Amino acid sequence: MSNFVIENRTLVKYIGNDENVVIPDGVVFIEKKAFRKSKIASLSFPGSVVGIGDDAFSYCTELTEVYIPDSVTKIGKGAFRGCYSLAGVRLPEGLTGIDDKTFQACCSLKSIVIPGKVKRIGSDAFGDCTELTGVTIPAGVTSVSPFAFRECTKMEGYSVSPENNRYSAVDGVLFDKSRKRLISCPASVSGVYKIPDSVKKIGNAAFCRCENITGIVIPESVSRIGKGAFMGCSNLGRIDLPAGIVTIEKSTFSGCYALSEIHMPAGLTSIGELAFHGCSIMEGMMIPDSVAKIGDSAFSACRMLKKVKLPRSLREISANTLADCGSLTDVVIPDGVETIGENAFAGCVSLVSVAVPMSVAVIGSRAFWDCRSLKNINLPDSVAEIGPGAFTRCTALEDFTVPAGVTELPDLSLSYCRKLKTVKIPGHVTFIGNKAFYESGRVFIESSSGSYAERYAREHGICFIEAKS
Repeated sequence: MSNFVIENRTLVKYIGNDENVVIPDGVVFIEKKAFRKSKIASLSFPGSVVGIGDDAFSYCTELTEVYIPDSVTKIGKGAFRGCYSLAGVRLPEGLTGIDDKTFQACCSLKSIVIPGKVKRIGSDAFGDCTELTGVTIPAGVTSVSPFAFRECTKMEGYSVSPENNRYSAVDGVLFDKSRKRLISCPASVSGVYKIPDSVKKIGNAAFCRCENITGIVIPESVSRIGKGAFMGCSNLGRIDLPAGIVTIEKSTFSGCYALSEIHMPAGLTSIGELAFHGCSIMEGMMIPDSVAKIGDSAFSACRMLKKVKLPRSLREISANTLADCGSLTDVVIPDGVETIGENAFAGCVSLVSVAVPMSVAVIGSRAFWDCRSLKNINLPDSVAEIGPGAFTRCTALEDFTVPAGVTELPDLSLSYCRKLKTVKIPGHVTFIGNKAFYESGRVFIESSSGSYAERYAREHGICFIEAKS
């Protein structure tokens, strides 16, 4: 008993170093994190235990097998998470739910029998169980999280009890009972997969990490595609979205490295954050003018993207929208855009020119950071704000005119611009950051006589040129 801290029949903490542990008879509950990160290899429960707390055995990396007695009716969140060596689990017959992350990252677990009384399987309950090959959903299950089996990269297929009233399976793919919602496709599916015509919704992460799929045929019946639906489908080459799709959700095609072509419907209104992040061989993108919102990082790290037509309905270019698109050479920002967000074009090292319309009022922090091929940019007088670092490392930039609407030029706004020669600053500018031109070589400031810009130039040892009237 000296290896255990027990209070009121609750095992609060295991303080021993034994590999083979027998939990004392009489213990009713195992407290949260009681065995977390201990070096136990085997475990024996008494029949008195009825509950196991959250993270009770998490990261017991040498634990290989667990037999949980039928007296247990509750197993907490993450109870066996990160038990990397756990290859065998026997769940109790009285269990009514498998909570979130209960067996997440149990990388040696190849199979699991879900007891008949289980009603709910939570998010990431078996997430990252990379050796799990199959699972049978029993009759009583009424709720399966779309992320319950996320990143189960060796999953061969799902089976569902024919008596289950909520779920069904066709060729190993998990659907709701009516087959109107596709919930999860196992990683074993390869080639071109044709979604049944009955399907109206593709669920969150439904095809996540289906790395053997090269094409997906989506029927016109589909009107909604969930978040991360095709994330990590690294061999998916082309996709046509049906006419009823109005939103591309967050991370829908993120990490689809082989995606070279996509057809977007004319009625599309929004593209979520990270929607196409890392689609690294896509060279062109035609976005319908109906799209009014594009989320943060929607096209970031699309390294082969050379051309993109931004839609006329757009009012803001969000943060990181086209960041690290290293092959992008030119971009036309549509009239109506009011804000260019932080890092919007950061790392676009091939970007030579940008057309900025009169509607733009704000250029965010680091918006054009490291656009090292940008030789000139003409900003309209509508611009009232330039963020810190907006043009840092624009090493090809030679001349820059601060728009008439700007009153402050913050730190690092034109730093490390090695070829910068002349900066024209309106006479009404009232503030220039001490490091606005940091490491930008020999810069000339041109402004009106007696202006703040002249005083700044004198104080910082910068050559001053009086602007002609």
